[in-house]
Amino acid sequence: MRFSAIGMLRGLILGASTLVLVACGGGGGGGGGGGLPGGPNGVNAIKVEVRADASTLPLNITGEGPRIGGVYTTTLYVTARAADGSMLSGEDLFSFNFVRGFESAQLYYLDGDEDHEVEVEDPNDPSKTIKVPAAFRFGTLDAAGNGATMHLHSRDKVGTAEIEYSVVSNGVKYKGTVVVQIGAVSTGRPSQVVLKHQAPNELFVQGVNEPTQLVVQANVVDEAGQAVPNPTTGTNNLLASIVTGTTQCAAGVSAELRSGASSGKSVMTSSINGQAQFTIVSGTAAGLICVEFYSDRTDNNVSNGITQLVYNATGVPATVFGTPSSPLAITSATLPEAYLGTPYAQFLAASGGHTPYTWTLRSGSTLPAGLSLSTDGVISGSPIVSGDKFQFIVQVTDASGAVKEKSFELKVNATGGAGPAVVTTALPGGKIGVPYSAVMLASGGKAPYTWTVVPAAPAPGLTMSVGGVLSGTPTAVGTFSAAFTVTDANGLSVTVLLSITVAA
Repeated sequence: MRFSAIGMLRGLILGASTLVLVACGGGGGGGGGGGLPGGPNGVNAIKVEVRADASTLPLNITGEGPRIGGVYTTTLYVTARAADGSMLSGEDLFSFNFVRGFESAQLYYLDGDEDHEVEVEDPNDPSKTIKVPAAFRFGTLDAAGNGATMHLHSRDKVGTAEIEYSVVSNGVKYKGTVVVQIGAVSTGRPSQVVLKHQAPNELFVQGVNEPTQLVVQANVVDEAGQAVPNPTTGTNNLLASIVTGTTQCAAGVSAELRSGASSGKSVMTSSINGQAQFTIVSGTAAGLICVEFYSDRTDNNVSNGITQLVYNATGVPATVFGTPSSPLAITSATLPEAYLGTPYAQFLAASGGHTPYTWTLRSGSTLPAGLSLSTDGVISGSPIVSGDKFQFIVQVTDASGAVKEKSFELKVNATGGAGPAVVTTALPGGKIGVPYSAVMLASGGKAPYTWTVVPAAPAPGLTMSVGGVLSGTPTAVGTFSAAFTVTDANGLSVTVLLSITVAA
């Protein structure tokens, strides 16, 4: 047999319904042989038929391998018949080609032949190897009197797998194809922003001959874990913003974000295949740099405001190079109250010891349902239960292995009233002459929301759209206050007073 192996997968699987797709070649010729019909006086019409037990397979997000009868595997049946209806057979009768969708599925023989297996490290004993089925994109397939079988196995990416089987007789190719859908059709609407960043998760203040910038990769995925489509030209679907004005995030005062040609305390960008990169640049202040990331599930567009928030956050410590001046300590005092169903984020802060820090909950401690603690010290999510006193203990571990812990209490208020609430509690600072962007966020009430601000220029050079998008280029240094009002579709409104600090 002739074949080409290109990869493999391990594990379990299943099959289901039925799909039959037939494509026939045409033409004829003389001089038949090798069991194939034909001759100078006849038409060589071979019918190639391919069907699958299952026309759809679920996404294989756990990486389970192929198994006949498994949840993620379906059997493909291939036959070839001559014009008189007789079944064709023979060694290497069929050539097969994985036409499209190999990012979503893999093709296997699963016949026990060692030539169709590869040797890999035993996951239970790295000193040993085991043989597992190999995946193929093209090759040949023997056929007995009742045809032949292969197996298709799903992967973790939504898509359509198409495989072609063909027989060549007298220079004419006769083919049949089968199509299997992998996973449900994706909505393409943001459901989560997944963050990944360079290690170690720390920066040094400017003026030190150590790393002063860190790249964070933001992946925008839908509810099936698939990358959202690329936004239309000129549309941004990701907003990153440095938190300022809090003691926990003191190092953000002089830090900066960069993405492409944009820079500042807050920047917008467009994802490509669901992915975008931001660079966090430290300033002159030591402490925690807190960065929040936003997308909008409603229309995958933050340029026109955010109606249905998709959120994540990260905290990066900025330190002065050298021996720590104090022992490790948790410096966060209390946690602000949360609201039922409203996005929440609080950055825990530590000092002393050796950065970077790693945050965890002490064994047995739990956060209110809907919230989680990341290893970089961010409590985030949307609470799904309310209560007066949720108590838990957090631990921080520094690079030397020192551990400190502290008990916290969090109140989750039940959502009050039928009107909207302003989620934004602080706005990022700006810099004179540097483009600025930020988005006002609201929850509750009835979307869509309409925003207004008094004065119309919340800071010289800045304006706000009815969607709550603040943009422009600051033209004056100072701290400027403005009243921001959000009105929901029922006409109910609420106003908050916020300030924007513009530095030279």
